Amino acid sequence: MYRFIFTVIIAALLPVSGLFAQTTNNVSESNSAGPDGVVIADTVDDEPEPDLTPVSLPLDFEDQDINWDNVFLGFEGAHVDVIENPHKDEDNDSDYVGRMVKDAVIYWAGAFFLVDEPFYFDDENYTISMDVWSPRSNVGINLKVEQFDGENEVDAFAVTSTSGEWETLTWEYSGANVLHDWDQITMIFDFDEGQDGDGGEDWTWYFDNLEVNAADPDAERPEGPANPEDLHPVTLPLDFEDEDYNWNFAFFGFEGGFVERVENPDQSDRNSSDWVGKMIKGAGPFWAGAFTHIDESFTIDENAPAISMKVWSPREDVPILMKVEQQDGEAEYEVVGNTTKSQEWEEMIWDMSGAGFETEWDVVTLIFDFQESGVGDGGESSTWYFDDLEVNVEYQPTSIDESGDLTPAAFNLEQNYPNPFNPETQIRYEVPEQSEVTLEVFNLMGQRIAVLASGTHQPGQYTASFDANDLASGVYIYRLQAGSFSQTKKMMFVK
Repeated sequence: MYRFIFTVIIAALLPVSGLFAQTTNNVSESNSAGPDGVVIADTVDDEPEPDLTPVSLPLDFEDQDINWDNVFLGFEGAHVDVIENPHKDEDNDSDYVGRMVKDAVIYWAGAFFLVDEPFYFDDENYTISMDVWSPRSNVGINLKVEQFDGENEVDAFAVTSTSGEWETLTWEYSGANVLHDWDQITMIFDFDEGQDGDGGEDWTWYFDNLEVNAADPDAERPEGPANPEDLHPVTLPLDFEDEDYNWNFAFFGFEGGFVERVENPDQSDRNSSDWVGKMIKGAGPFWAGAFTHIDESFTIDENAPAISMKVWSPREDVPILMKVEQQDGEAEYEVVGNTTKSQEWEEMIWDMSGAGFETEWDVVTLIFDFQESGVGDGGESSTWYFDDLEVNVEYQPTSIDESGDLTPAAFNLEQNYPNPFNPETQIRYEVPEQSEVTLEVFNLMGQRIAVLASGTHQPGQYTASFDANDLASGVYIYRLQAGSFSQTKKMMFVK
């Protein structure tokens, strides 16, 4: 439906060792009913077997009255069975454990099971722990919570720190929507591109004592949109003064982003509003953010092709992505601008002239701290305030130089063409002044795939070619950087 920067199809899933190499876990949420942008696509093509037996949590394997052959469903060549614990020690003296064998055709091979009582996470209870015995250290394990009907899913990652002995790993799901119930858990061992497995000792893991630290099922849950369809559209220009509007349904957060309406924490001449929006960026990928629906679609005015918004940032030089989209996912356009102040209000302007002047937009997406290092933690340094979002403000996008050539007045990265492509595509970009420029391609976990341009650029328009012949089909990210400027887009390679 909506197309976000984190869109991916399964063939483009990427290694844990990339973007989040310095962390032991990471989380991302997708919604197949709403945004078509997901970090991890569905890993199972077929519906679960009708006689799959749901199990109780916490999960261990001591109950031998359960037919464990009907509990786990493997996919893509991986399978799980229950055996006597081959490595009993003081860390795990269970008699029985689960065994995952990866004899796969692709690295995302794994297995899943159903739970008999759905659970949900809140802002205080959002982890899963599990004992793991790995033949190798530094193995990334993807543990995904899902809904059996396929509506939503959340991925988290943890990395083994030892080999040949039991250890307890923890996965964090702080970015999960508190309104979502989960009744399915999927596990993928050695979730790294090229790690397909051969069924041998190096591709055999043991696991046990899976425990979900979830919210109290009897606790009162907050109001808010469980899915994008639940959003209440907002009116532009957007401020937060309307006391009668239900602001709990104004924004839909994704990947750990969350927006709420709060009292202005810093009333001043720069922003005297009583109420403002507050963006909290929890643990999750750097593209965590939120979007809102607009009650009346708008076009970009050729004479005033910009969007303005007041921002209060805890830090200066923070890149903020402003994106306009269509609810049907047909079109999108995004620009990144950087804050210039910290701990005070400033008005920022995003040049939207590249979006065209005839396309109608009805979705606005915000991503704060849109850079690889911008992984949030929900604290003060990952909290921003915003207000007075207005479209079609005056902005001069281009100028003519003395030679009569059209010289861009702003950096700009265009959508690649063709898109989707096989195997080559062209990427155009604009440079308004002499700059050190890099144009790079990444997979969605932040691993750099290619450098298309690097070095000093004179003002002008440029075209770079990208050949994906040696890559797997899927969605990739390309990014233009020049000084503090950064702009990112996605492209789809289909063999």
